[in-house]
Amino acid sequence: MSLLPSTQEFYNIILSFFLIRYCFSSNLSPLPHLLLLHLLLHLSFFLLPFPLLPPLVAPTIINQTPSLSLSRYDPLALYCQTTGNPKPLVVWFLNGEPVDGRSVQATPLATGSLYLHPPLPPGDTIATCEASNHLGVVRSTTVITAS
Repeated sequence: MSLLPSTQEFYNIILSFFLIRYCFSSNLSPLPHLLLLHLLLHLSFFLLPFPLLPPLVAPTIINQTPSLSLSRYDPLALYCQTTGNPKPLVVWFLNGEPVDGRSVQATPLATGSLYLHPPLPPGDTIATCEASNHLGVVRSTTVITAS
């Protein structure tokens, strides 16, 4: 958001200024006071403090499940906490394949976490959390070793 007036607002301010000058020089009585008030209202819009929009920020992953070993039959929820503005979209990948709501092996949750359904495949599974918004993409990987 800019502190500078738009072109139309700028023209309104200039027009008000010249109308006030004309009225004072012509000795027109109440009109200058109304026009001065009009000008002050335009200027006060730019002088009054107003809330600034939060800055746009590329996504970052601030907390994620570390790599771990567990039994194939243990349930597991992986977490991926992100920040950014606008809020990043989180997508999970298992061994390079995107996980959607129809997966038998895992379910992505609205919180950005991923629930892995037992039994897990034996060996290593690579889970990747990807956070993205229009400013960028960031990824973080967790290795899950199931035995």
